Amino acid sequence: MNPAETEVLGERAYPSLLDVPSDIRIDVVAVSRRVAARPSVVRAAWQSGANVLWLQDGIVNEDARRIAEEAGITVIMGVCIRTTNRRLEGEG
Repeated sequence: MNPAETEVLGERAYPSLLDVPSDIRIDVVAVSRRVAARPSVVRAAWQSGANVLWLQDGIVNEDARRIAEEAGITVIMGVCIRTTNRRLEGEG
């Protein structure tokens, strides 16, 4: 999702999670901006069928966590997804 772009790294970008076609599965919603960590993003993640809400390094939002967990979404907060992926790839 990127409201400012129509394509990122050769992939179609959508202005919001709710604009992603229903035949495209959303597993993880990674939030990298503080302003986007609001409950409205969590609600959109839930409505889009996402399984995980990942709030990036330095982002902790207890309201977002509560709403997501009540919707059955796994929440990871304050951890960089890129760093975590690199560490896990190194372990594998």
